This record gives sequence, C-alpha cells and structure tokens, in this order.
Amino acid sequence: MLTLLQPAFLWLGLLAIPLVALYILKARRERRDVAAVWLWEEAHRDLEARVPFRRLRRDVLLLLQLLILILLVAAAAGPYRRFQIGLGSDIAVVVDASASMLAGERPVQLETALNELVDGMGIGDRMAIVRAGPLPEVLAPLDAGRDEMLAAVARARAGTAPASLGDAVDLAASLVDGVESVVVVTDRSSTPPAGPRVLRIGNADENLENTAIVALGVRAADTSGLDYQVFVRLVHAGDNDASGTLRLRVDGQLRDAVELTVPANDELGHTFQLNTLKENSATAETLVEVEWEAVALTADVLASTALAPNVLPNALTLDALAADNRAVHVVRPPTPRRYRVLGRADRFLARALAANEEWSITTGSGANPDVDLVVGTTPPEGNTPFLWINPPADALPRLGSASDALVNGSAVLWWDRTHPVLRFLDLRAVRLGRVPRLVRPQGARVLATSSAGPLIFEGFDGQRRYLVWAFDPMETDLPLRVIFPLLVRHSLEHLAPSDGSIGLVATGAATSLAGQRLAGDKARLVSPSGVQRRITTSGGVLRLPPLEEAGVWRLINEEQVDREQVNEETANNDLRFGAALLDPQESDLRAGGGAVARASQNQEAELRETLRGLWRPLTLVALVLLLLEAAAFHRRRL
Repeated sequence: MLTLLQPAFLWLGLLAIPLVALYILKARRERRDVAAVWLWEEAHRDLEARVPFRRLRRDVLLLLQLLILILLVAAAAGPYRRFQIGLGSDIAVVVDASASMLAGERPVQLETALNELVDGMGIGDRMAIVRAGPLPEVLAPLDAGRDEMLAAVARARAGTAPASLGDAVDLAASLVDGVESVVVVTDRSSTPPAGPRVLRIGNADENLENTAIVALGVRAADTSGLDYQVFVRLVHAGDNDASGTLRLRVDGQLRDAVELTVPANDELGHTFQLNTLKENSATAETLVEVEWEAVALTADVLASTALAPNVLPNALTLDALAADNRAVHVVRPPTPRRYRVLGRADRFLARALAANEEWSITTGSGANPDVDLVVGTTPPEGNTPFLWINPPADALPRLGSASDALVNGSAVLWWDRTHPVLRFLDLRAVRLGRVPRLVRPQGARVLATSSAGPLIFEGFDGQRRYLVWAFDPMETDLPLRVIFPLLVRHSLEHLAPSDGSIGLVATGAATSLAGQRLAGDKARLVSPSGVQRRITTSGGVLRLPPLEEAGVWRLINEEQVDREQVNEETANNDLRFGAALLDPQESDLRAGGGAVARASQNQEAELRETLRGLWRPLTLVALVLLLLEAAAFHRRRL
C-alpha cells in the first residue's frame, strides 16, 4: 500500500490550469504592412476569430508537459511503502516490548506496522522477528513461513517491564548479515548504540503525560505484627501538574485514600499509617496494594488546570499508561532474627541496630546468626551472608577489588532509588570525608557511587550473599542523619528477609533473594496469569528470572504439591510476592524518554530515504520526458 509523506504538495497539481490556458489563449494581434492581400491567407483563420480563446487541440508538447508536471508533483508528495524488502534479502525486525509500548494507541500501531512489514516482503525475501523484552526472544526465524510470522506478530506484545534493546539488536544482527540489516520498531525517537534503522511507533504530536508509582515499601511500626507504615513515591513525567487519588487496600478491602497533586516533572512521597494491619495475622500473608487514579479531564478540571503553553486540552493525557498505576507488596509478620557483630561497632551503629526490635544480637563461638555484621575486619568463612562495613584495603582483593588510596571531598553521584536497600533514602546531601578509591568487583552490582568509585555494592562470595559499605560511616555525616537507621535496617532485611518473604520486586531485572521457606531445591514460579516455570535454589539463595508481568506471583515447593496441581488449594504451601514496574524512565512516555542511547541524524535520514523509495525514479522519469519535450520543441521550430 502506497502512502504519501507530504500529501500537501498535491496542490501543486493546480499548476496544470495555467499550463493548459497558455495553449487555448490566442496570440496577441500584431500590425503588419503587406504588399498584397493574398499574403494574408496563411493567417486568415486567426483574423476571422472574434473571441480571445481558441479550441484546444491535440498537442504532443502539451501532453509531455502535463506528464512531467504530474511526475514532479507526485515526487514532491513523497510516495513510499511502509517497508519494501529487496528481492532475495534478509532482514531482522526487533520489536520493542517495553511497558511504554502499552500507552495510548501504540499496541494497535505496532500490530499494523508489523503486518505491513510482512505484507511488503517480496519473492525470496526472508524476515526474522525478535522480541526485545528483559531477555531477547526469537519469535520467528529467517526461514519462517508467512503463517508463522503472522503468529509471531500476535505474540510480540509488550510486557510490564523495561526492555533490553541493545541485547535484542545483538541477537538480531547475529541472524542476518549485520546491524545494517536490523530494523527496530519502537516508540522511542532513539536507537541502541549499534545503529540499526528505526521504525517509530506513535504520533509525533501526541501529548502523553504519565504519573507512575515508582516505589512502595511496607515496614512494621512495632513487634506486634499488626501496625505498619506504607511508604509510596509517585513521579509525574509531564509539563502539567497531575491530580488524582491514591488508594490503599489490604487484601482487597479499601483502608485509606488521599487526594494528591504531583508537581510537573517532579516526584511526591506519601506515608499511610495502618493501625491493625490484619486481625489474627500471626502466620498469614497479607496483600498491601496501592493504586493511583488520575482525575479525568472534564471541563471543570480543565478550567482549574494551569496548562503549559502550546498545549491543546483535547490532546492532553495526564495518565497514559495504566501498567505503572498499581503495586502490591506481600507482607508477612516479622519474625525474630539474629545478627553477629565482628569487629567494633561505634555507638551510632549500635544505636541504629538497637532500633530494630525484631533483630537481636548473638554472641559466642557456637552462635548461628542470620547475618554477620563485619566492621573494619575480614569476614569469616562459612555460608552466613554478611554486611561488610569499612572493609580494610588488604581484605578487598578476596572480592576482586582493590583500594589505591583514600580520596577527600568526594560526593555521592548516583544511587539506585528502586533497590530495597536504598529505597526512600535520599543521599544527595550526604557529606563524605575520606573514602577509598575502589574498582567494582567482578559480578557485583553497584548500588551507589561517588566521584571516587563504588560506595555500596552487593554480590556473592561463593554461595553466600554480601553487601559492602566501602566507606567508614564515621568519616561522613551519615550517622547524624535520620536515614542512617533506615539504611542499617534495609541492609539487614535485604540480606535476611523475614521468613524468606520477598515482598515486592521490580519487573525486568533478575533478583537474588534468600529463600529459607523453600525446603527443597526445586520450585515452580507461577505468574499472575497462571504461566509456570521451574526454578532452583542454591545454598539457600533464590534466583528469580526477569519478570515481565506485574501483579502477585507465587513460588510453590514441588516436593509439597503435585506437579500438575497448582490452584487455590495449594495456597498454604506457596510463597507470594508482588512485582511492579517501578521504573521512572520507562514511565516517561515523552519522545526521547527512557534509558536508550539517542540515534544520530544520519541514521534517521537513511531510514526515511529507505522508506520513501519512489521519489527518485519519478524524478528520473520526469527528467527524461523533459529532454524529449525539448527535442520535440526544437524540431517543430525547425
């Protein structure tokens, strides 16, 4: 199907009117002196005409000129096919399956674009379809038939998670001749760094603003297991303030609601107080759910809303993505846990530890703690996870890292706001004294960095987990801040969750958590829609694959239930947890939003030329006809 890139240029076809008029207008009469009347016979017909027009006759020059005009106007309008694969060529199409592709009309536009790509294939052409989710997946290989490709188009749906476009492009490039034969179908006005061609989904003039829940935390107010505090953080990506209702539900029952206004391009936090989370909740799990509902854009709302300049109210959508408006945290009553201190804990650290009532200290050589708290010394051998604070320089090489020197006057440059250890903590104002210059250990995940290097990172030492604070807290003003006890608490909870409870994880990233509740080493992971997969535990560590579906997930011990029976009857044997998007960049639906490298202008121009395709041959044919018209004109004059 042909499409016009600039249909407004078709109005140039009206130039045919003055062109035809030149052929029907009579030439202006001239005065002549002649010696005899018979010399006028050649112009006798024109002299007898009494009107300024003459009858239009067949003229080869006029036909050629009209045809040239039609070709030039058609070339200016830019006719092109959505995509035309060359004869006998191979191409790999990467489909962006990130959560932002669920916004607005993008799912319908994506399916239409993919069907047009399949319809545009010629004889001998081959196409592979790769879905770019958290993990890339080949939906249709190069030798797939038309029916298989259409089935792949139906399965190329977006999930509730960020996408790894770079990995998907690498996989697609390995299926064809290289990255030049890869086309990325995405809603972002950007491409992966490798530089494939881009087919953009979405309208350039769409004005999609979005409010998202990017953090949810639940903590017990005391050791009773009844009173809790629920922390929620909202982010609005848009130039207009967003108003709406934030609701709190416990096991599906509405417990609280509040009207909030999130400032434009800013964030807002709110805390719910839950008195009596659940009666008789000594062992049962509880689902704590928060949901954001934006105010509908009625006439009264528009009248009271200060819209940004150049914004059309009827084109404005203040909450265009529903996938990030809900988050569920699974809460289990806190159980007593024990930690062991190795080294010397200063008074600030001791006070922060004492504030966590569900944690108790254990001593003695025969102690079996849940977490080792190692301060300024070397962690012991064993399987106990450990929190390592201010590690000595000579001990870091065991993790693959080394310290060159201490750096004065460093500043916190970045921290992972969505990680359970740093969630709801603001490190911008923390003043650092002397911090070591470190190299990230191989396989470790950095949670916070400074100008000197990693500040906080986590990883595995053999089969046990560790979390490292690479600095001495007494060399900073962190112990004097309110966030210090929270950082200690989050660190301990992350290394040894209460009774193996996971609570809430972010979609799109692999997660490693303690899984003490799983008696065996095999379990089944059941998605909110009922899809099952097998996973294993190793050394008491549960490794979850990247999750694409938001909602409540379930982990079931295969040793406790029948392998084919997963229903409500097995609820007492499973471990439930929530999954939500929790990604501010993915929730930013504006053009260029998201954590994808921006494309160069050359890549965009090359794709546009490839898609247009027909203006060059039209112009060439018009040039040939122009040469023929010139030759015919000169021959007539001769």
